[in-house]
Parts: sequence; structure tokens; C-alpha cells
Amino acid sequence: MFEHSTRPKLYFATDSIAHGSLALTFSSLAHKFFPKTAEKLQFLGALSPTSLSVIFDKLLVDLLPMASAIRVFTEFIKSGVKVLFRYGLALISMHKKVIKNGMFSDGGMLWGKIAELNSEANFSFDKLQLIAFQKVWGKSLNQRGFPRSKQLARYFKSHEEEARGINYRVAGSSANETDETPPLIITNSEHASAAKLCTSATARKSIARWVPRNLRGRELDLVFTTNVHGRALANLYLALEKSRGREFLTLVEVLDGNKGPTTIGMFSDARWQISSSVYGGGGCFVFKLSPQPKCFVWGGGGGGGGGGGEGGGGVEKMSEKDEAALELFMMSNNEYISMGGNVEGGAALRINEDLTKGFSDKTSMFGNPELVEGGEFEIGTVEVFAFKRMY
Repeated sequence: MFEHSTRPKLYFATDSIAHGSLALTFSSLAHKFFPKTAEKLQFLGALSPTSLSVIFDKLLVDLLPMASAIRVFTEFIKSGVKVLFRYGLALISMHKKVIKNGMFSDGGMLWGKIAELNSEANFSFDKLQLIAFQKVWGKSLNQRGFPRSKQLARYFKSHEEEARGINYRVAGSSANETDETPPLIITNSEHASAAKLCTSATARKSIARWVPRNLRGRELDLVFTTNVHGRALANLYLALEKSRGREFLTLVEVLDGNKGPTTIGMFSDARWQISSSVYGGGGCFVFKLSPQPKCFVWGGGGGGGGGGGEGGGGVEKMSEKDEAALELFMMSNNEYISMGGNVEGGAALRINEDLTKGFSDKTSMFGNPELVEGGEFEIGTVEVFAFKRMY
């Protein structure tokens, strides 16, 4: 169930029982070192295998700034899964007051808050590292040393039977499996009543599954809609410039009288703006929201299929030209906004300057087909949501 070398050095759990055993071991250590804080975490479900996938499946990438996550990964390569235990527990220790005093609806929201705190300017990875590798954990009579690798292996083994009874969705599993992710909420802002493209809980639940885990505790704030701001790309840029958001969700209504309502869109990890160069990063993805939800994420050369999404089918081996188009994330000027690209000059999704026509092509970058059959389409409503901080 665990993949390891000839030394007692564990790395990845390869099945649901092993994932459950990791989570149960982590929960046991949290209760041992921080009993009161762990009670709050347990109550919120933040110690469930699903919630802890942010540590053991994604290697803390969603919880730490990228530079810090890379340092953790370097230590993980050297020492194995015990590094993830140390840093995961260190995050609990560092943010104990927030955990115990904060108002959270579930474990995802709590981990999202921790990710937000870690992204602030005063976050110190060196301080986190000191906590993670301290010799003694806990306080007063509860002080204990951190388990060695062989001890952790025994913990994993002892929790296997209990883990057999756990049913949860691990990262990368089918969207048809049981999913505890709650739908995102549309905040009661100035233009909230004008929202029309993701008013159903089903649609917002799909979006919640696709976005990075640290955004799942945020509310959607409608900052631009053609029904209020008009059909002009300049107005979209202006509305986003006024927003405090850093990540945005763009929804596009496809007008096709023959096939009924269709909504497609794109998630951007940067604000849309006039730019002479490509911007954005690997967090960007495109999707089809209705009638059959599916998202296509950047594969970093693998043609999609990583990150928080479900889709991104496999692609054939790429040519050098295809590889050159793998980082065309966000492109925008006075004439259009677009995401994703291919060697023919097409885009996974492109919207023209008066927000009336859209274009979608197959791209190796996201591994997506045409989001709309035929590639070119008329646009109804366009809505852009910012991810608003709830704290």
C-alpha cells in the first residue's frame, strides 16, 4: 500500500486504505500534541482523509507560498512522508489561536484560512521550519518527542483496519464519486441580484471542486456582468481594476437555440488587464459548466489532468511546436481576452472586444476539445466573479 525504498522511508500512499491510515495517524498525533486544538479540527472535519489530502496528496502546495512549498518538497524527497507530518502539525501549532477562535463552517474553510495567512507578507517559513523540527512537541505534561520513521510505520499499520471502513474521495478520482465539497456562495454585493449563470447550487459545487482548495472557503463576488456594465472589454478591465480580488472566474453564456443553455468559462489566477505579454500561471483552467460540467487544467506538458480539475484527457506525444504553446496562459489587449493556445494561433477560449463573439479551439496545453462545437459562437451574458475573502 505504501511505496518506499529499502530503508524505512515512506513516500506515497497508493490506495484508499493507505490514504486513510495516513490521515488517522496524523489525527492521532494532532490529538497527542495539541488536544484542545485537535478537538476543534475534528469537529470541523479538518482531520478527515478528504481534508488532509491538501497535505498528503498535494504536498502542502495549496497551503504555502510556492517558494516555501518547494523547500518542503526538497526535504520530502530526502526524508519521505514524515516531513509532511512535521510541517502539517507545525501549521496547526503556528495557527492554534486562529483555529480555536475562528468561525469556520467546515475543514476546507479552515485550511483555506491557514493558506490565506501563509500568503501574507509577515509569514516566515524559517519560523515554521523551526517548529516542524523542534525536539519536543506539546506543552507541560503533554511534551513528547516526534515519532521516528519506524514508529510512524507502526502507526500506519495499526490504523489500517480502521481505514478500511473509510469512504472518501482522493485527489484525481472520478467526479461521480462521493464528494463532500460544499458549493461556493455568491456574496450579497451590489450586483449579486444580476447573477444568472451560476445561481444553481449544482453549478457552484462543480466550481468549488475545480478551484484550488484555499479558495473553497471564499465567496463569489460578481464584479462584472454585461447585464449591468455593458458590452465593452474596456468596462470589464475597469471593473476588475477596482476589485480587491486576485483570482477570477469568467462565465460565458453560449447562444445556441438548437441545443439549449450552455455555459463555459475560465478560471484565472491573475486579474485580466491590457498586457503586451503572456501572464498568469499554472493555476489557470478552462471548463464547461453546463449542460455537462467538465474542467480542463494545465498539465505542464502532460496535456491536462492535474490540479483541482476532473478533466484534461490525454494527448498524443507533442511536437516541439506544441511544447512552445504550453505556457500561453492569459493573453489580453484592446481587442480580446483569451486563455490557452495552440500552434495554429487558436485559443482554448477567446472573447472579442464587444463581448458578443467567442472562439474555442482544441489545445494541447489544457488537453481540451472545442468547448463549443464548431469553435465559433455568439455570446449572451458574460459574468466575472472575484473570490472574496470571508474573514
